[in-house]
Amino acid sequence: MPKEDTQFKEGNQAKKGKYKYPTEEERKKVFEALLKHAAEGYDLDSFGLLSLPAIKDYCKLFPTEFSAERLQEAIAFGKRFWEKVGMQGTIGQINGFNQKNWQFIMMNKYGMSLNQTNNVNVRGNIDITGMSDEELKEIVNE
Repeated sequence: MPKEDTQFKEGNQAKKGKYKYPTEEERKKVFEALLKHAAEGYDLDSFGLLSLPAIKDYCKLFPTEFSAERLQEAIAFGKRFWEKVGMQGTIGQINGFNQKNWQFIMMNKYGMSLNQTNNVNVRGNIDITGMSDEELKEIVNE
């Protein structure tokens, strides 16, 4: 992962026409690190190499190196990661899975309501609240 460059301070970048990662090669490396970060389920605002406003600026100013479409795909992969954690935990594949913490994460990260995270669409809408691991496995395996 590229090291953080402190040569240019945020906020002065646009005024001076200077950017933290001025070369195409540097921007490509940072963007690949950003894609990996997002695809692993992390929020963009926790990416340490660029702030969220800077990421948006880079997507506008350098669309070749910072493809908004590729970034959206990586964000979707990150969401899929969290959905998969929820599915695996719900059917007992993750020891010590904490459904309430997962629900909290989904509500905060993706704006899902408690009702959306409580229902698993396996065979219609099934309320999984109070179901044992064995009952859930039977439903999934049918």
